[in-house]
Amino acid sequence: MNKFKAVIIGCGAIAPVHAAAIRASEHAMLYGVCDIIPERMEAISAGGGQPQGSPLRFPTLTAVLADPAVDAVHICTPHHLHRDMILACEQAGKAVVIEKPVAISLDELTSLQSLSVPAMTVLQNRYNSAIQRAKELIHSGEMGKVIGIRGSVYWMRDAAYYASGDWRGKWATEGGGVVINQAIHTLDLLDYLGGGARSIKGSMDTRALGDCIEVEDTAEATLYFDGGVRGHFFATNANHNNAPIEITISLEHGTLNYRGGKLFDGDWNLLESDKSSTGGESYWGASHRVVIGNFYASLAGKSATYPTLHGGLRATELALALYQSARSGERVEVVFA
Repeated sequence: MNKFKAVIIGCGAIAPVHAAAIRASEHAMLYGVCDIIPERMEAISAGGGQPQGSPLRFPTLTAVLADPAVDAVHICTPHHLHRDMILACEQAGKAVVIEKPVAISLDELTSLQSLSVPAMTVLQNRYNSAIQRAKELIHSGEMGKVIGIRGSVYWMRDAAYYASGDWRGKWATEGGGVVINQAIHTLDLLDYLGGGARSIKGSMDTRALGDCIEVEDTAEATLYFDGGVRGHFFATNANHNNAPIEITISLEHGTLNYRGGKLFDGDWNLLESDKSSTGGESYWGASHRVVIGNFYASLAGKSATYPTLHGGLRATELALALYQSARSGERVEVVFA
């Protein structure tokens, strides 16, 4: 069986997780890697064997896109490079797997609305087993309607983390701090489980890392859903450790609690557990392999779902709208409904 040939561009912290997911897929193979630092490419190439041989090393994205054998590109580069790389892949007719955020401005998001190639956004936590179970329970209606939802992220990033890349901690290149980089997944889950926020109002601050970043390390927001339902969000990179995210969903006839990768009811009876991590830090979630596998299965004509570009546009817009609200003091409407 011919496999789709995938190339990872940007061989930083998340790239080994993508490489492992590609290698685990029955429909894809790691055809190549690309990074401006050769040692990083070497580390990914050595991360696991494959029958087809070692991945090719590409010096630039231009070289990747010029190779007619390449079917898909995994964009794992710094945030400010995402939009232009996505459009370059589209022009070359390559499918795209996009790490979050999709872009770092509303204008950039707008330019991606009508992408003509298959595209997946890496919002893997939607496909965590416990999150899928929560979604099923909400959709079934057996616990009534959602009446409120809240989520929190208490993580730790220090000066050494921000010094690891000169693009980190800057508005022009990272696009923000804890919200757009780390907590965008939790913001997305609140939107996903709550039924789609219509607007958001928030605030942000830099409380512990002001000597090494210009972006926020702490933020909070209220999300406004249809029917008067509200969601509440809090995130910080100034915690003493990386704690599991927590989400509480209040329904008319009960409560769902997602904590430490497990779903509990209101009496803390276990309903579902996430699968074990498939690479990377445990608090990143366990579903990269699932969603990337589903993406390639879908390309192969199989019935498989994955986080689409639209989900990435919404999640990124929510983060950007929070920043806009924090600066203006106003509630901001969500465009990508």
